[in-house]
Amino acid sequence: MFPYQVIDEPLYVIHTIDSIVSLSGQSLLIQCKAHLRVRDQYNPSPQQVQQSHHQKNILLEDDDVLFEPEQLYNRFPDEKGPLYDLMESSQACFILLYLKNFLMKLYGFTEAKVQEYSPSEAAKIYEKALSSRKNVLMFNPLAALDVGRRREGMNSIEPILNDRQSIQSHFNLATKICNFRKMLLSLDRLDDGDSDYEGECSALTKEQDDNDSSDCSAQQNVADVDL
Repeated sequence: MFPYQVIDEPLYVIHTIDSIVSLSGQSLLIQCKAHLRVRDQYNPSPQQVQQSHHQKNILLEDDDVLFEPEQLYNRFPDEKGPLYDLMESSQACFILLYLKNFLMKLYGFTEAKVQEYSPSEAAKIYEKALSSRKNVLMFNPLAALDVGRRREGMNSIEPILNDRQSIQSHFNLATKICNFRKMLLSLDRLDDGDSDYEGECSALTKEQDDNDSSDCSAQQNVADVDL
């Protein structure tokens, strides 16, 4: 299924996935926060808002409070297109996590094994041949891939734009952003040695998969009506 010959190869891929998801994910969250409306606690002047926008949104807020679906929804700007685009970009992170989990199941790696691995460490144990592959289903992250397929299959982006105007779609977007942050936090806890990561991350990716599947169905229904 994969051309890997020794243990080092899939472990290196998994290690790289963790690094990419962590860096890219944090960047996406920062961009999301930059698009949120500024809090109106002190009625600042327009000049003060411009100067302190990023500090208020990025440095001074309690993220645990902000990243709840209702709180986040209330801070959405009038133009939500950039937030939708950022969450579509986040699907790349979920695809990588699907791949990571798939490789771990395929080759029987534990989280402890993954955390012990270091690309710079020359250990003979990593040169061992891969021989204990488990029977697992084919790697197939349908929900994330369907986003691109849906765009390619439509003659116009109007159905997608129409769906982005609904209140339910806006709240679903807030939920997706919150779930994405939870997934990133679970990666951080894994780095700190939290053994509950695997189950939590799997649950989050499944929840994201279910949410995307629901959105796919809703947008397809809109397209069918237009046809």
